[in-house]
Amino acid sequence: MRYLLDTNAVSALMRNDVGLWARMRRIGPQDIGLSAIVSHELHYGAFKGVRTAHTLAQIDDLPFAVLPFDAADARRSGEVRAALAAAGSRSAPTTC
Repeated sequence: MRYLLDTNAVSALMRNDVGLWARMRRIGPQDIGLSAIVSHELHYGAFKGVRTAHTLAQIDDLPFAVLPFDAADARRSGEVRAALAAAGSRSAPTTC
């Protein structure tokens, strides 16, 4: 796997961004993945939205592997988030 998509990229694909889809097809789905966190964010948005069934079907149809999020990942994520918050970064979310 060479590419890990973030939520914004997947959302653009779900909105049928033709240029981005063309790029993804050139790369190939075997070289593209999503983190379990991105999958969570997509599902959260689907259940929060008004077109839940449609959005869930779009998520289910994505041809990319979802990578697990283990304890070591959680520890590192917590460390990075704390460092960003201490530095006053707006990238550090205040809620999950």
